[in-house]
Amino acid sequence: MLQFKNLKFLNFTICTVATLI
Repeated sequence: MLQFKNLKFLNFTICTVATLI
């Protein structure tokens, strides 16, 4: 469960960085 939450957070971070760039 924790790993899935981590993966979701990582995906959110990538999306945020992608929109900033």
